[in-house]
Amino acid sequence: MNKKNIIIGKSVVAESLGYLCMLASDMLIKLPSELEDSFNFFIKNNVSLESIGELFLEIDCMLPTINFINVLKTMDEDKFIYCILGERVPIAIIKNRTLEEIKDVGLRENTLFCLENIKELKEHLINLLTKTEKILESSKDNLYEKGHKEFTAYIKSQLIKMHPLNLAQELMGKQFYRISDYKNYIFISTYYNNNPCIRYFNDNTLIVLKNIKSTEDKFTPEELVNFTKVLSDKTRLKILRYITHKPSFGIELSEHFNVSRPTISHHLDSLKKLDLVHIERDKNTKYYSLNKITYKKFLSELNNFIMND
Repeated sequence: MNKKNIIIGKSVVAESLGYLCMLASDMLIKLPSELEDSFNFFIKNNVSLESIGELFLEIDCMLPTINFINVLKTMDEDKFIYCILGERVPIAIIKNRTLEEIKDVGLRENTLFCLENIKELKEHLINLLTKTEKILESSKDNLYEKGHKEFTAYIKSQLIKMHPLNLAQELMGKQFYRISDYKNYIFISTYYNNNPCIRYFNDNTLIVLKNIKSTEDKFTPEELVNFTKVLSDKTRLKILRYITHKPSFGIELSEHFNVSRPTISHHLDSLKKLDLVHIERDKNTKYYSLNKITYKKFLSELNNFIMND
């Protein structure tokens, strides 16, 4: 087996991105005034903040923010758009501007907007990264550093007995649909991201961003009730059992269970809201699989709630 390059640590840029994604997913959190213009530019124009993480495959995310920005400024524009769009549009279409080949109308319009606003996208992203770093710098606490140290120690201890790919899958709570013989593994702890775990990858590199705070939060009784309500549906239970053994896409599930596509979409949306499913994109197809971490946590906490005084 070829020797693997393994990096474990924290990334200021990834932390900033996690914070921005948290703001995007929870509208109850007050948006800092200094971020409003640039943040709303992305949200109103339907440009995914989470997809920005694809840039980490092109620019070293362990760099200080100012160095990351300097590389970003000179980054090839077509490659930049390819990353911003979450690699959903083939790079050849972006380079040749053959947008008519994109069948999805929404994605085609999104691509056109990005191509017409490359300068503005870079400027707003740079503004967000610069100002978010300052916001987070002033809000760090002891738990922040403690969590990073514990994460590093845990990853090192696990790598003694596990292949880095298996460890990445354990952290994600799923088996990956797409895998390669990765040369580089990067494990990064984050504190502000709402997602328990995110991965970015290409043929050579696998990056895992693990939320070190998510496991501290326990389900409330109301959340446990929501879980039991969602799982009380027979079809949803069957979907979870099916995708546990075989990552599947919507049309496949619709045909297998002999129900309409809108019905399958409704069931998957219900499961997604509880973080019970992982979504992995292969080009323009979304594959769904069970989030084993959330599922096991639900079972454990439900048991504790019922059995403990």
